[in-house]
Amino acid sequence: MVPGGGNQGKRFVRLALIAAMLALLSGMMSSLESDAALTCDIADISAAIAAANNNPSEPTALSLTLGCFYTFDGPDVFTNSDDSVSALPELAGHLIITGNGATINRADGAPAARIFSIGTGGNLELDGVSIMGGDSQLGAGILNRGGTLKITSSYVENNSASGGLGGGIVSTGTAVIRSSTIRGNSATLGGGVANLGGDMTLDASTITANSSDFGPAGIYNLASDSSTATLTLVNSTIAANGSGTAGIGVLNYGSTVNGYNVTIALNPGGGINNQGGTAEAPAVTTLWNTIVAENGTTDCDISQTRSGGIVDASHNLDSDGTCGLSLDNHSLSNTDPQFVPGGPTHELYSLLPVMPMLRTSPAINAGDDAVCAAGPVNAADEIDTLRPQGAHCDIGAYEQFQPIVNVADVSALDSGETITINASLSMACAPENEPCPPITPDGPWTFGVTDQAHNQIGTPISQYFPSGVAQVSFSLPPLAPGAY
Repeated sequence: MVPGGGNQGKRFVRLALIAAMLALLSGMMSSLESDAALTCDIADISAAIAAANNNPSEPTALSLTLGCFYTFDGPDVFTNSDDSVSALPELAGHLIITGNGATINRADGAPAARIFSIGTGGNLELDGVSIMGGDSQLGAGILNRGGTLKITSSYVENNSASGGLGGGIVSTGTAVIRSSTIRGNSATLGGGVANLGGDMTLDASTITANSSDFGPAGIYNLASDSSTATLTLVNSTIAANGSGTAGIGVLNYGSTVNGYNVTIALNPGGGINNQGGTAEAPAVTTLWNTIVAENGTTDCDISQTRSGGIVDASHNLDSDGTCGLSLDNHSLSNTDPQFVPGGPTHELYSLLPVMPMLRTSPAINAGDDAVCAAGPVNAADEIDTLRPQGAHCDIGAYEQFQPIVNVADVSALDSGETITINASLSMACAPENEPCPPITPDGPWTFGVTDQAHNQIGTPISQYFPSGVAQVSFSLPPLAPGAY
């Protein structure tokens, strides 16, 4: 029998249970704190690099703790084979880091150092991690010096190459950047990214709000002493980089750029600047299904091209007529793409890393379907919306979603009156993203009948969509005779 019996005994039992639970919680918290202290130490990443370097023939995997900051605060730095310094040892092996939303950063006041250095033969794969606060004259966030770099679903931001090249990333080897954002980085040249004689692919990614002291603020693609550079842009947005003439979105110097369904916009120093080139190695920028629009100086500039130029492959759009586009190639020159007003300051841009367009945009349904269907576009846009949504795919990185009305019940009056439907709106998504989330709750909604002969309805439904993208009309399936 419990001492005291009755209510006193029950109270004793409750107190004992509470005490036991508190002890258990205390132990769990101590364990969590211990684990956090263990797994949020940047020394763990250094140790993983050392392990990868000691066994370069096999990949070494490291999983970071959710939400952790792995912070370099000095005082010691690592000296690399090129005599530069980094917060982490130079990578010569193969390291795969799964970030789980963690951040690897350099603390304010710590010694100047880049975050990652990849040496010749090194291979770094980053997934779901942020790289921040690096400070170096060459590739402040990441320097890939002849190795292999793969970045997926990650952020490279607020790194600084003052007096140097490539605030976010410099690569002289092979680099593939997918579903990632490079923003807020700064450098003397190439604020976001510098591809120096390397082979780089930017796929479904955004480069924005980077700055430079001169020229290219977004991407600098340039030949090295030994090789030209190749840059492939796919389903990506390069927008609002730099200020004044030091705000060029993409500068291609003596090398090759291929752009598929890209949006290059609102860069104050110009969209694409194509320079240099020789007869043996011309500077060539080739575009398919690409928007170059509303850039400050000019959309395209070839005034300093010695050999090469900008090639209008098919179905492109510029807003000032400077890119040499032709209707013969199904392209639209000197045409307003009708971006949602406000650009990167609009509420949509904070949610989606793209430049959304109004429903009346001439870029909608104006793309080359064959280019959209084939690699490297692969029938999806920057945020994995299935292409095409309408009759044809769209020009640019963003495929404007087309609502699908699934009609469950229809009752109608005469043309010019009203029609009521029970329906749900959805957007078509890439298969791996199905099912798509609903855009709006189910009906019933009451609309005005605008075209009885074609069973069409029109309505102001701005309340169901973000501002600026609400001009929609729906087509109903054929109705049985006498339905009207």
